[in-house]
Amino acid sequence: ALVAESAPKQAEAYLDLKERGIDFPSDGIIDNATELELVKLYVNSQEMEAKELKAIERVVVDHPLWIGYLNYIHGIKYLNSGNCIAYLSPYAHHPSAWWKYTGYDVVDGVGRGQRKSHRRRMYFIASGKSPKTDPNVKYLCYTDSALTHSLVLKSRMWNIAVSLVRSGNPYYYKIYKLYGDEIKRRRDDPEIQAIVEERDAIRNSDLKKAFKEEHAEELKLDRTNKHINAMATRYMLKIFLKDLYIAWRKILGLELPALYRQSELGLSQYSKYEIEAGLENRPVIHWDDLPPELRKNREKYGE
Repeated sequence: ALVAESAPKQAEAYLDLKERGIDFPSDGIIDNATELELVKLYVNSQEMEAKELKAIERVVVDHPLWIGYLNYIHGIKYLNSGNCIAYLSPYAHHPSAWWKYTGYDVVDGVGRGQRKSHRRRMYFIASGKSPKTDPNVKYLCYTDSALTHSLVLKSRMWNIAVSLVRSGNPYYYKIYKLYGDEIKRRRDDPEIQAIVEERDAIRNSDLKKAFKEEHAEELKLDRTNKHINAMATRYMLKIFLKDLYIAWRKILGLELPALYRQSELGLSQYSKYEIEAGLENRPVIHWDDLPPELRKNREKYGE
């Protein structure tokens, strides 16, 4: 940091020495002109980043979602809030639409990824018209390897999840811990560990393959700590996105659709992990901070 702060002054002094025909002086930290230029580039990039963050902050602080909700979530600041506001829409039909768009939905029992089975066919046409409305429009070509989500958005949502975990958010971090600890308890069950040890003791490849097929369900629980961390982080992020979706629609006075776990599974609105984490700790809308035209929506939801 000291080097970065003094770099502009050093640059002026070294350029002055160069004009006078004196060799580049080494101070044990910056030994040549190339290193000096790299430090200057670093300093300039830091200044540019600070300006961009300030610009994002000026926009975010005036948005109702920040004013009434995100501002009070521990671990969420202007950059993460800006990503939510810029990429997500409260007009999606269900929070599960956000999960799919961000790449955190489930496909065939596993989390969505970039594997071939999780891709879809996408058509490219020669004109701006759609074959559905104009039968004369012919397909130009198609690809079977199109992703159903944005990789950039998925990465940025993951950064939000990591921020919630590292900051020790009083609600979402507890969900992360509860979910991860339960998976670890299942993995460390003596019966599961006995099956794992038996699998590892088999040397014949054909016998091992047959054993894995026979005990596929049990061996699914044999996960590394890194895998469990990713699963818990993913689950916590989906809860955060669901809560964000509900809060944003409430702020705008939009109808709240029934959640999948309510309409299809017949379960309550909250999972057992949310309840154990303490519903009193979950983020709430601070209606009094919102403009009067939005504040009136409080009566619609009884809050």
